[in-house]
Amino acid sequence: MEKETKAQRVERLKREKDGLDIMDDIRHYCQSGEPVDADTIDRLKWYGMYTHNQHSSPEGRQFFMMRVKVPTGNLTIEQVETIAGISREFARNTADITVRQTIQLHWIEFANVCTVLDRLQAAGLTTQNASGDCPRSIVTCPVAGHAHDELLDVSGIVREVDRYFQGNHEFSNLPRKFKMGISACGRFCTGHEVQDLSFAAHQLQGGRVAFGVHVGGGLGSNQRFATNLGSVDAQQILPVAIACAALFREEGKRDNRSRARLGHLLEDMGADAFRQALQDRSGVEFLPATSPALPDPRQRQHVGIEDAKETGYQHIGTAIVSGRITGEGLATVARIAREAGAATIAFTGWQNLILTRVPRQHVARATQQLEAAGLSVADHSLSARAIACTGLEFCKFAISETKERQAQLIKALQARFPDFKEPLSISLSGCPNGCSHPNVVDLGFVGWKVKVDGELKEGFVLHYGGRLQGDGSRFAVRTNEKIDADQLSEFVIDLIEKYRASEKPSLPDYLQEVYS
Repeated sequence: MEKETKAQRVERLKREKDGLDIMDDIRHYCQSGEPVDADTIDRLKWYGMYTHNQHSSPEGRQFFMMRVKVPTGNLTIEQVETIAGISREFARNTADITVRQTIQLHWIEFANVCTVLDRLQAAGLTTQNASGDCPRSIVTCPVAGHAHDELLDVSGIVREVDRYFQGNHEFSNLPRKFKMGISACGRFCTGHEVQDLSFAAHQLQGGRVAFGVHVGGGLGSNQRFATNLGSVDAQQILPVAIACAALFREEGKRDNRSRARLGHLLEDMGADAFRQALQDRSGVEFLPATSPALPDPRQRQHVGIEDAKETGYQHIGTAIVSGRITGEGLATVARIAREAGAATIAFTGWQNLILTRVPRQHVARATQQLEAAGLSVADHSLSARAIACTGLEFCKFAISETKERQAQLIKALQARFPDFKEPLSISLSGCPNGCSHPNVVDLGFVGWKVKVDGELKEGFVLHYGGRLQGDGSRFAVRTNEKIDADQLSEFVIDLIEKYRASEKPSLPDYLQEVYS
């Protein structure tokens, strides 16, 4: 018999048992202590769990990563305390903020999975739909509803769309993952250009707020910027999202997982046919596509202190290099937030966090406490856009370690360039899959094996000049520059020193001259 392809195996597993229907299996393995079978391991993705690589599974023991969904990117202080407690008790103090505003825990042993899931459920949290071939977490502005420059409060819409798809068996067997974004942020902070489906608000003549429907973005095997198919009103977002997910479910490719994302279907159908199919299925007639003016790509985030919509309140955004916060760090942030009277703790798409709606009289003290805990609020030009994927420490696909190397790099840059104020985005990706968006930042380092003195070592290939800017977006240029991972800090320091000695107005301009 001919061996199954990867795509055939995944499709068979989904037909045999829905990934949402494995709680009985999970509880069986929690109680029995038996090794989890391979099919169940694959289905665990629908509950946000992945096995660690063998590097992090010594002596044949099995450990898991667990991803916790955070609808709207916001958690109550009590929810953060719950996650912090789980991290310290069951996850060796690990906690990483992701680019999709979720949080990941590591070193989870399966015997503890049910206890962890029950504690999360008691706190109003879930891991279901955090991964798998289904609608994933919806990215949105972390201060939606309370941003002083937003066009509309979309937090209710995000919750509505999330509730519709959460645990919905009609959409739990899509050809591949399905990533959405919904935002009316004046800073366009969610990166609508690279989502499978995103709704980005803009203002029409006369003051009417509409949402551009951007389809087919992606940064992995489907690397492409989303196509703007037109605009819809706020109340039309849910029916259009349902129509898009249904079209993907029924027409998306299932025979080749590297060609199975929504962007591939859009390319096969063509934009006009895809738009018409969405209109027919949703009953929504799209307005013509428009291209609103976007802010400088380096300002499309929330960091530092900014006024909230409500008078007398401010948001405090703190930089978390590569999103690594730890359980102790979460507990510290929760304590500071509680003492300061913050409303929520929010995660951003740059792996940072925000204390939202802090009474103005408590902002200075809370800022001092965060800085004392090593969480930068004021000095963030180098740290606020320093992101990294899980990397070789835990990920089965990674070639190079990322999280700790990013922390070492930023520490070295801050020591060498204490007066560097130019906002700089740096991404470390352990492999070419691009989970940390290395193709849309100033400096992207993608995991690669490099030969040093005849020996293959962990390393990176340099990509430069990526940016998200609506119609002016561009992917980073891959260079032939291969860097020994142990020399990464020295390489970037040398690069910045040469840039500062040049007459170029910005680092991207300098890199363009050097590598073009």
